Amino acid sequence: MTVKDRARGGKKIVKIAREVAAYTVVGIINFGVQYGSYYLLLKLGVYYEVANIIAYLIVTVNSYILYTLFVFKPDSAKDESAENEPPRNGSESVKRFIKLMVTNLGYLLLNSLLIVFFVNTVKMSEETALLACITVLTPYSFFLTKLWVYKS
Repeated sequence: MTVKDRARGGKKIVKIAREVAAYTVVGIINFGVQYGSYYLLLKLGVYYEVANIIAYLIVTVNSYILYTLFVFKPDSAKDESAENEPPRNGSESVKRFIKLMVTNLGYLLLNSLLIVFFVNTVKMSEETALLACITVLTPYSFFLTKLWVYKS
């Protein structure tokens, strides 16, 4: 292994660590947006399954914006200055957004099944059930988003 290969490997580790850290920060923001929306809708009398779907749609748009601006750099980007810029190609943006929507629809399906399971079978409160769902499904979301949505 050459010095150049080691340096490249080190840069890759730093890139992944930066993405995980940024994903965590964006995840905390997304959690606040999703849980805040969900909780507000519950307090307004919206049924918990409907509140879950509405809150998830809100956080999906928020996620796309924050992931694109702050978390994932396309594999094809060559220089550091392009790292946090959204794609300049409109069709690439649309393609990523569609991939994120497909990923999030899968997440929403799993989330909807789990929230009903946690509320009806495990007897968790409606408020706590969403927390459990987010905890269980976060790794799914990270890996699919990184490896499929933002893969160039």
